[in-house]
Amino acid sequence: MSATSASSGGSGGGTLWEHCGALVGSATLSDVTLTVMGTPINAHKIFLSRSPVLRQLLVGDVKQLDFDDPMISLIGVKSFLLYLYTDKAELSVPNVLPTKYIATKFQLPSLAAHCTAFSHSCLSPLTVCGLLSSAIQYEDRPLIDACCTFLTYNPIETESFADLSQAALQMILGQPHLATPEDELLNGCNQFAQKQMKERKLPPTPESKSEVLKDILPLVTPPHPREAAAAPAPVRWDPARCHRLLTPSPDCRTLACGGRAGWPSCLAKRGCRAGVLQWAVEHDADDPFVGVAPAAHRTSDNVGVHLALHVSDGTIRQKGMTICSFGKRCYGRVIVTLDCVAKVLGFTVEDRTVACSVADLLQQYGELYPAVSLDDPGKSLWLCDA
Repeated sequence: MSATSASSGGSGGGTLWEHCGALVGSATLSDVTLTVMGTPINAHKIFLSRSPVLRQLLVGDVKQLDFDDPMISLIGVKSFLLYLYTDKAELSVPNVLPTKYIATKFQLPSLAAHCTAFSHSCLSPLTVCGLLSSAIQYEDRPLIDACCTFLTYNPIETESFADLSQAALQMILGQPHLATPEDELLNGCNQFAQKQMKERKLPPTPESKSEVLKDILPLVTPPHPREAAAAPAPVRWDPARCHRLLTPSPDCRTLACGGRAGWPSCLAKRGCRAGVLQWAVEHDADDPFVGVAPAAHRTSDNVGVHLALHVSDGTIRQKGMTICSFGKRCYGRVIVTLDCVAKVLGFTVEDRTVACSVADLLQQYGELYPAVSLDDPGKSLWLCDA
């Protein structure tokens, strides 16, 4: 072959991941076609084989694979394929739960954990309605609970009510505690009614509006006034479960290390046995461990966290043994997501999540607590917003 000849794929520049990403949906070297909602998508078995389920389905001379599950959507498949090809998750409110559903179905726990971490960390007055609708559709109970908790303590943008399903709107208005004022809720219901009348091709009359809202308006003003709710306890370090060389601040957000003693550790005041618990940690130390431990764990033990990210080298270790890795040092903020439903623990650093199973730990101990180990005298570690 001539040294000047070039492939149709373009120049030889770019990283390996960039070249892999360019193959997503491409006919170049494609050896299998996926069909999603009647739409064919070119694919490559070598990348699809990252999923153990797809690997089994593609054994032999398989040229086409139909995704006939009605819960599998194009938007989810595209995000799923991008992750298979590039190890990169490009998530958004519309695609995060469709992607999580596919990642779970095809046994890709690292992507499912990334989706869990993203969906819980991106809750805001603008996103909560869309996330709640999607969570109801995909029966994601932990996210439904997280959305309802958010609604309790945060006023929301009710213009987004127009895009809600009726089930989601009724769930919002049925909450015993809501931070959004009643007049704003009524405005949101009006937005919902306007869109529903257009979609149902109803005349824009008061009668049509009343028909659309007949089961909804009674929820805006319940027979008994909504009471103010007590805020849930945030994740805070527990002085009673803190090694003597780790000093918690008065608000129990910060730990200061006073000496070396074989990785002194500390547990949080609250743990998790059901649902999802998420917290974030920052530090100025060289190599802390950030992860989880059972309540019975002695805080003076070496590497005092049962399952943790070792920040200095990006490895995730279970009782001292490396089980997976970021492949690099993890600087800055670490977001930790403990999903007791999916039984996974995810660590998010910058835009990447690495996850591992906690099924054995939950089965053995029942409840896991946020935990850290810090062995750098004069250094600190603190909790921050996820």
